Amino acid sequence: MIYNETIIMESDGDASIVITISVGTTILDEMVICLEETVYDNDVLPDHKTMAILDKDNQSILAECLNIKPAVLKEHLIDKFSEGGYLSSTSYVRAVFQQILEYILDNGGKYRLKE
Repeated sequence: MIYNETIIMESDGDASIVITISVGTTILDEMVICLEETVYDNDVLPDHKTMAILDKDNQSILAECLNIKPAVLKEHLIDKFSEGGYLSSTSYVRAVFQQILEYILDNGGKYRLKE
C-alpha cells in the first residue's frame, strides 16, 4: 500500500487507457515511484502497476548526491518531472517514468522494481 501519494503526471483522463505516475511512501518509509495503467471499457486487460522502490538508505544517498535533504526528495522529483497538471499522451508518460528511473540511477540512487 502506498501512503501520501502525489501525482507527478497523468495521461488524458478521457481516453480508454489512463497512465499515471505518482510518488509516495510505504509503511516502512520506503519511497515508491509508481507507473499505473488503468484500462477502461475493457474487461479483458487488467490494470497494471510498476513500482520503483527506494529504501531509506538509497533515499539518503540520492538526496546527498543531489545536495538536498532526504525530507524534500519527494518534492524535488515532483518539481523536476511534473508539468503543472497538463495531460499528456500515454507514450509520453511512460517515457517520463523511464526518465525518472534513469535520473535516480544517474544520481547514485538504487531502486528495486515490483510489478
